[in-house]
Amino acid sequence: MCNLHAIQRCLIAFAITSILQACGVGPPVKQPLPEPPPPPAQYIPREAGPSASPVVALLDKAQIAEQAGRLEDAAATLERAVRIDPYDPMAWQMLARVRLAQGDGSQAEAMAARSNSLMYDDETSQRENWRIIAQARRTRGDEQGARAAERQAGI
Repeated sequence: MCNLHAIQRCLIAFAITSILQACGVGPPVKQPLPEPPPPPAQYIPREAGPSASPVVALLDKAQIAEQAGRLEDAAATLERAVRIDPYDPMAWQMLARVRLAQGDGSQAEAMAARSNSLMYDDETSQRENWRIIAQARRTRGDEQGARAAERQAGI
């Protein structure tokens, strides 16, 4: 008889615990959906002029330095441009070209890839980035990688 009372008390305690536990759980709360990430930046060509952004002025200055063979000046100017606007694909492409001319294939490839990741709807510039990547890989002795990049460029 004693065992029966002990079992009944355990069952009652279990039932009460289960009921209390069930009461403590409310209806499922819907978590708000996370906001979708913003769309990737699109390249919009900008015209130089008196009202042009500082980045456009820096790109012009860097192009002049590069054409004059002052690669260090061009690189410094382009690094400043990408610090101001890290989403400008042309700044990254120009910096990749300068780094390639300086013999830094690893940096050139990384910067051309960065430019491609930011560039949309400009197949000509994307092909130029793939050409830079191919040349950079070739300077590092990666002939197979260079050919793969050339295929991407349509060469």
